[in-house]
Amino acid sequence: MNKTILRRSAAILTAVLLALPVCAADYRDQFTDVAKTAWYYNDVADAYANGLISGKSDTEFKPDGTLTVAEAVKLAVVCHQTLVSGKVSQLSASGENWYDPYVTYAKDNGIVTEDEDYTAPATRGKIAVLFSRAMISSGTDCPEVNPIAFGNLADVPIDAWYAGAVYRLYRWGILTGDGTSVKPESPVKRSEISAVVMRMIDASRRTDLDADNGEKLPQSSVTAPPEDTAESGTAAPDVLSSLTLYAGSADKKAFTGITGAAGDFAVTDGTVFQNASYSMDLLNDLILENDNISFRLYKDCGYEALGIVRGWLNEAARGCNGSVVHERNDVYADINSLFKIWIDDTRIPINEMWYADHGDYTTYAFYFDRYLTPEEVESVRFLCGRVDVSTLEAYGMQSLSYLADNAEELTTPPVEESLGNLGGSGDVTPGESDSFGDTAAYDASMKEAKNGAEILYEYNTARCTILYGRRMYGSTADDYRLLFIFPDGTVQNIAYVKLDSIRINNNGDVLYYAIDGPDGRIIQYGVNFGGR
Repeated sequence: MNKTILRRSAAILTAVLLALPVCAADYRDQFTDVAKTAWYYNDVADAYANGLISGKSDTEFKPDGTLTVAEAVKLAVVCHQTLVSGKVSQLSASGENWYDPYVTYAKDNGIVTEDEDYTAPATRGKIAVLFSRAMISSGTDCPEVNPIAFGNLADVPIDAWYAGAVYRLYRWGILTGDGTSVKPESPVKRSEISAVVMRMIDASRRTDLDADNGEKLPQSSVTAPPEDTAESGTAAPDVLSSLTLYAGSADKKAFTGITGAAGDFAVTDGTVFQNASYSMDLLNDLILENDNISFRLYKDCGYEALGIVRGWLNEAARGCNGSVVHERNDVYADINSLFKIWIDDTRIPINEMWYADHGDYTTYAFYFDRYLTPEEVESVRFLCGRVDVSTLEAYGMQSLSYLADNAEELTTPPVEESLGNLGGSGDVTPGESDSFGDTAAYDASMKEAKNGAEILYEYNTARCTILYGRRMYGSTADDYRLLFIFPDGTVQNIAYVKLDSIRINNNGDVLYYAIDGPDGRIIQYGVNFGGR
């Protein structure tokens, strides 16, 4: 998220909090079981005064009582409403259960991804997932006050479904423990949740645990490839036009609050090594090819893997199941905001993204604006979704964190050079001349190709001249050709077909051209003439 927007959100939130009712005017100690000496007295009073939480009766709060998942969802919703608009809005009653409107709101705002047993007790881990999603979905800046390293909470396994969310709320000072544990499997007391909701909406109440005794974040995620490559690496397939980065698993996944996935891979002699990752276990069949990188997201694997991100990706898609959904210009910025990839530490822009529904899984493919050679790749770093930089650092992904924090915003796609009406004279579009010198053989080949021709596109590069047109070599009007003519006069025929469009990428080393497929859809090709 844009840092200016985050700062603006924080400023708006501060103004909202100043306008909230003063608890002394609204809470009159009506809860006889909330003593003024209790650690949670102010939290209960303020949460009640601000309309965030109510008592179990007019006179009882029951601070030691526990919550159901439905009650936790409602509290996450009212916190989200307050963060976004500064007030709690009444939701229209609908459905069989009192909590149905809150579940609907939570699903619409990425707080809940799919149904579960809402009558079950809410654990502290569940609370972390729901409330971290509410904070992220609201777009509110939430600085870290407890910079504990990932893995330092003794009772939070790093592979637990709630781990990422627990660490987020812990670092934000919203969910607390004793410095080494947070009891994520324990039920949440009503006294504890009153403190959580107030810390959610009021940054000044967040708890700085002064966790300096925790380990510092690792300085680097990059490790040397293990010696035993058979055990540690993923061998590249026999066809070197693609490279399997991660195989994944379709095993059932638990409820998760993640909003992205990230991977850092090194490639040595065709073998892939995973340096570091974030939620990579939720991706399947991550494959790098000449012009795209793709992965699968399985459905019905418990709570939907990357459920929030799935919605973002579908909205930013160029097309789905073979049909165009959006114009490329309309979604280019969104795609490059949601998915960033660096090949050998060079960011590769995403030209467009398509997805295909295969029933039990969906395949997402992100197409580059240039042509790659996977067998020559030495490192791949990618980020899918909206994972904050601090989370990447906590997972030992400093290199990716640095790249992501300094990534250029890509908002305008490169202009495709339209050929216009191919029946007319056309426009010759010369490239920036990198003349390799005139030779008799080259001059003769150019003259022969242009004999009687209607040249629709011409581009000069350091390696060759690209020609496209019809009637070349004195042929017929229906004879369209795309040629490369080299300095020694050698001619390479690239295509004998009428093209729909043609362009050179921003680096000037890949030619893209498109033709109409037999099914009426456009097929795009890429030819790398830059030397790789």
